[in-house]
Amino acid sequence: MGNIVDFHALLGSCRKRKCVSLKELSKGLYTVGMMSQIEKGKYLPDYLGRNIILSRLGVSSDDFMDLLSSEEYDRFLNRIDLFDRLKKKDYKGVQEVLDSYFNNLNINKVELQCLYDIKGRLFFEQKRSVYEVYDMFKKACMCTIDLNDLKNRKSYLFSHVEYFLLFHYLFTKALIRQDDILYLKSILAEYEFLLEDIEAKKIDLILKAKCYPPGAYLYYRVAELLLKNSNQSIYREKIINYIDKALLYLSYTGNHYYIIELLEGGVKHASVYDGKHNKYQECCMLFKELYGIYGIDDNMIYNDYIYRNSIVYSLGEFVKCRRTILGLSRADLAHKANCSEKTIMRIENNKNKTQKAIVYDILNALKVYR
Repeated sequence: MGNIVDFHALLGSCRKRKCVSLKELSKGLYTVGMMSQIEKGKYLPDYLGRNIILSRLGVSSDDFMDLLSSEEYDRFLNRIDLFDRLKKKDYKGVQEVLDSYFNNLNINKVELQCLYDIKGRLFFEQKRSVYEVYDMFKKACMCTIDLNDLKNRKSYLFSHVEYFLLFHYLFTKALIRQDDILYLKSILAEYEFLLEDIEAKKIDLILKAKCYPPGAYLYYRVAELLLKNSNQSIYREKIINYIDKALLYLSYTGNHYYIIELLEGGVKHASVYDGKHNKYQECCMLFKELYGIYGIDDNMIYNDYIYRNSIVYSLGEFVKCRRTILGLSRADLAHKANCSEKTIMRIENNKNKTQKAIVYDILNALKVYR
């Protein structure tokens, strides 16, 4: 088993190594004071918040194991269920669940951001007006980003989720004025800045592979709107350039986010006289065939990969499984961890908010070392 790492210790180490100030890191998320409290271990953000903070520092949490409390684990499962309902086209069910969440006054801004994203995808699938879809992605971005301050975007640290949402916000913004050539050029310039920002920053390759492909894909979708009214070959060259870079990031990490969409873009815009055209076409046909054989849905609107990071377990389930593997009874574990058997039982039944120190004692007894 790997070592337990305190989130606040990891955060402090990464922030100082990256020479990022608390003010830069907390922008749009928390006050500077609250971020300081998080780094000191006096407050622990939820699963989505932890991942956004690390991602802003360019650190992927994909290889980490995250033990969630019963309440937080339930919210994690509910998010998965929302995407599953969307995939099954249970639009009424998705709307009902979203309404119940939006009526919850205790919801935090990072979770609210995720819900606005899901609602934007729902409206897109329902073929609602582009203004309604745009409004949802705008609200999602505004949860943690001051869109009026994007002129000073060089001062921003964006997480992979925030890049993803900005790309969708810009796409719906372009759809509203898709016949305005100058406006579309300004939107493409925004994409170019964000894509080049991802390339330039010291971001984990896993994170780049998550946020660069949707940006490259939506760039080519907006560029196509421009090319309908203006034959400017420079944009075809840029489309191929960004698609190639996105495919490279995917190849580095062994992922396939948006791969069919990207390959289709390559087929459309690479010159038939260029050897790349045939390669795009062959790869696209191969992936479509494989997806068909294995029943994989290539519609990324249902995919929640952007919110799946660390390997997640319910703390109670993990303790129970680990105890069983080691052949320990609850009484044995309680003795080793210097706590009551009732505490072990309540943790395993997800009915106990246990102090962190006791949890660490239990995990140490289970040979999960700090």
